[in-house]
This record gives sequence, structure tokens and C-alpha cells, in this order.
Amino acid sequence: MKQQSSQTSRQFLIDTFKYWNFSSDTVSLVEQNSRRPRRISPLDMPWGRMTTDIDAGKVGQYTINPEVPRDFSEKRMHIPFRQELQSLEGRPLFEVAALVSARYGRTHIIPGIEYWKYVFENPDKAPGLLKDGNYHYFFGSVFRGSVGDWDVPIAHRGSSRLRRYGHWLVGPWVSCGRVVLLEK
Repeated sequence: MKQQSSQTSRQFLIDTFKYWNFSSDTVSLVEQNSRRPRRISPLDMPWGRMTTDIDAGKVGQYTINPEVPRDFSEKRMHIPFRQELQSLEGRPLFEVAALVSARYGRTHIIPGIEYWKYVFENPDKAPGLLKDGNYHYFFGSVFRGSVGDWDVPIAHRGSSRLRRYGHWLVGPWVSCGRVVLLEK
């Protein structure tokens, strides 16, 4: 069953690159490189080292958090208070990811691509917290973007619907950023 979950996450990532209107060559790389996600807990992720691990030939590689459940219907979403992360404004995302992993990785589930996929495929079941106009980061996964850098999945409610984005690990944390966590 885990393999099936990986396949659906893989297809969602491929479809995301298509949704973002990347070239057919880029989408082909995603199709080729996304066959086997790396299963790794955010607690074990080498966040700092990943910022210099850039390889355009590996576009589409991604990680998944092995602790993420298959069924989200029983899980309540939690977003840490903005004040908890406010002091990190302007710091690179990899520092925020490392802090979030250390602070919440043992007490909460840090969802990634699987939950990102779930909220886009089930917008009527997406928690209202995701629809507040802020940028919601899913630090349980990262994926290689169009230039081969590592990006964090993001959901943002635009004028009428949720939109999906990815943000570089070296990009800055912003005041409208929120971290998505699930209760264990």
C-alpha cells in the first residue's frame, strides 16, 4: 500500500509541474526522477547541506515523511502560533525547517507532499486554517524544483481557491508564513 501512496504523490508532483506550465523536457525529467521518493523523517533531514545540493539533472526528486498517515480524516491540523516563528522572519527556510523539525517532530506529524496533495484534491475537506490568505509550508517533504534546487511545498489561498507553490530552502521566511502540522 505504501508503494501506491508513493505513486499517487509522484503523479501529483508531475501534474504540479504541468500545472506550473514547465516545458515538456522539464516534465520528462520529473517523470524520470520521481520514481522512488526518499523516505526520511524531517528530524533526519540534512537541511543545511541541502541548500548547496543543486543538480538540474535531478529535477523532480522528492522526499516523503514515513510518519505521515494514509488517512487524514481523523487528523486535526495544527498551526503553531505566528509569534513562535516571528523571530525568524528573514531567516532562510532551511533554518525554519530545522527548528520546526526539532521543536515539533516528536509531538506532531509534519506533513509533506501527501497532505499537500490531499488538500488540493479535496478542497471541501481542507481545514479552514489553510484558507486564511497566508502561505502554508509542508516541511514533511521537499522536492527538486526546475533548476534542481530543493523546494518546500506551499499552499496559499488566493482570491477564490487554494494555489500550490514551492519555495527554495534558501528563500526567506516571511511574516505571512505558517507551518502545517498534524496532531499525532
